[in-house]
Amino acid sequence: MEWRKVFFVAVVTIAIVSPAFAGGRAEVEMGSHGYPLEVEAWLQEARLGPWAETEIDYDELYQAALQEGSVIIYAGTSRMGRVAESFEAKYPGLTVEADMMGTSEVIEKFAREAAAGMRRADLVQASQAGRQQALLYDRNHLFAWVPPDLAHTLTEDQKHPYVHWRYGSRQWIYNDSLSSGEPFSNIWELTEPEWSGRVVVGDPRQDGGTLDYFILTTVYNQDMEEAYAAYFGRPYSGTAPNAGYEWIKRFFDNRPNIVTSERDVPRIVGSSDHDQTMVGLIAGSRFRSVGDPAGGNLRFFPMLEMQPSIGSISIYPVGIAYRAPNPNAAKLFIRHLFGDDQGGGGFEPFWAPGNWPGRNDIDTVPEIETAPDVADALWPLSSLNFWVMDEGAVYDRQGDVLDFITDIF
Repeated sequence: MEWRKVFFVAVVTIAIVSPAFAGGRAEVEMGSHGYPLEVEAWLQEARLGPWAETEIDYDELYQAALQEGSVIIYAGTSRMGRVAESFEAKYPGLTVEADMMGTSEVIEKFAREAAAGMRRADLVQASQAGRQQALLYDRNHLFAWVPPDLAHTLTEDQKHPYVHWRYGSRQWIYNDSLSSGEPFSNIWELTEPEWSGRVVVGDPRQDGGTLDYFILTTVYNQDMEEAYAAYFGRPYSGTAPNAGYEWIKRFFDNRPNIVTSERDVPRIVGSSDHDQTMVGLIAGSRFRSVGDPAGGNLRFFPMLEMQPSIGSISIYPVGIAYRAPNPNAAKLFIRHLFGDDQGGGGFEPFWAPGNWPGRNDIDTVPEIETAPDVADALWPLSSLNFWVMDEGAVYDRQGDVLDFITDIF
């Protein structure tokens, strides 16, 4: 199929891009902190990595940024345009160029430029953190920077190897206007005849976030085995490589509704034109449209009790490019992007149920004016039974699981 050729050409193309200072690492003189000397010299100059500030005067940083004049960010979300506008309003004299693309395009474009020695972008913000780590962070193309005044709001695990700026989800929903309670309690129920034709998912061959969720079922295969035993009343058995793969096979054999884009799932599940409730898998950002008259008064609610998890949480890092042309403006932009302790400032476009900040000092609950009960159900993140995306494992298994799903189709 043509889509498959395109997907694997993109993956292979990125995989063979030469990493900075790799391939001849034994021939490169290394510094005391484990980076090539050339990299360490720049990190020290830019005050990144081991030389990052522990205290900072943002007025002084602003003045240094004014000498640069601008900042360029490659972003995997269209909402970054609103962040750029608020940044320019807060810091007169600075301009932002936000190149907004799909996540795969962000990573591929930046990796190509970095390997070619093109130093255009200052910042990269996108999902697929495991892919970014393998192709960008581990190859000295991107570096983490934590605003010193926010260091206490992030755990050490959230600071390395990339900064956890925010989290997003893939999670199961149902139409609670058609059901008096959650319509199923165990993920294996979705492989039963009762649910044939009543489940809606994005096509994992085209929708990266949906594919990542299916990959994660194979990573958390022990959880899938336990859920199998709880539902069927006997130990797990199957013919697939593990319980996650077995669930994927049975799930697709049960004929779910597959739509081109995950964006179409809420419209189908949230419609009242069904005799029975439908269920689906969506990006958490879709919850902001629940009950919106402009969006058709759709009604859907998150599954909160299903086992072994209600969905998955992904990490959205932001990093500074090696030899960024405008490192001071980049730091100032990152600080703005984290917003304030009420979810405002540069974080405001992302302050919605189904998105969660990386910083842990925010107690305010984001609102959905047309569905306050949905908003309350999704806060705080620590109270919800999500799988946390094992970014590295998901990246490593991407090809295998995609092949497995393709063979089913």
